[in-house]
Amino acid sequence: MFFRDFLNDDAGALTLDWVVLTAALVGTGIAVVSTVSTGVDGLAVTTEADLNGSIIRKTFVGNLCKGGLEAVQMNENARVTAARASGIDTDAINVRSALNALETGKGDAEILHLYSEMQAVTFAPLDSEITEKRLLECEIQRRGLL
Repeated sequence: MFFRDFLNDDAGALTLDWVVLTAALVGTGIAVVSTVSTGVDGLAVTTEADLNGSIIRKTFVGNLCKGGLEAVQMNENARVTAARASGIDTDAINVRSALNALETGKGDAEILHLYSEMQAVTFAPLDSEITEKRLLECEIQRRGLL
């Protein structure tokens, strides 16, 4: 008799349905998140690699950092090659390291002052200051100072 009453009693059946449905929804959510998270991580790494070295313009004044850091490094490598062909012993500037030093070592006013001083000077084609001036231009553009 007790077992028959237990089987016929439907109190709590709705609670059981909600528990099962909620568990199914939580399981589905966990499955979706675990599936999508690897793709999102991969996309983030790809996006970082694509944007690495890019200068994002904050202003619309001039075109200071023409071609981004890759162009500055290519020009620096060409400058060193031309200098060595002319018998001048010089080393190439690592553009990324030099830009990192500018980011951490100089304030906005100091960078603008250095750039204004470089504007007044005419450099020989093989001078490393050409690269330093272009790095200043990239940093000025990155900071949105002009």
